[in-house]
Amino acid sequence: MLKNLKITHGIAAVLVVFVALLTLTGFLFYNGVSKADKNFVAAEQLTLQQQHLSDAVKTLIKTRVTINRVAIRFLKNQQDPKSLAAMAALLEQAGTSAAAADADFKAWQALPRKEGQGEAQATQVQSAYKQMRDTMLASITFLNTMRTRK
Repeated sequence: MLKNLKITHGIAAVLVVFVALLTLTGFLFYNGVSKADKNFVAAEQLTLQQQHLSDAVKTLIKTRVTINRVAIRFLKNQQDPKSLAAMAALLEQAGTSAAAADADFKAWQALPRKEGQGEAQATQVQSAYKQMRDTMLASITFLNTMRTRK
């Protein structure tokens, strides 16, 4: 009988250890999933920020390419009415794409900053964007003025 009691206590002890390990792994799994959910939300917000900022910069680059096309036509001294009309259409297209870039940039500015994103970096990005946008708008105005003078 004493022999049967030792086997029963052994099985009960193994069962207690198994339940304790199962509880510990369940807690660790829940903790990991909880933190992963927070990380996925943060990654999604950062991706959205990156997308808006990237779209704004790409659109400004498209604006610059359009302005360069007008400048090349202007430098070729094309004076026929078709060329002047094409230049006007390209300048209008450049103005539209600059406005689209502004919309994307304002969407980026409206998004909340995540922890670890410093205000200094945001200010630096804003000043670089503003400088590039102002240059594009000044180029559009200059080329429009030069086109109408001829």
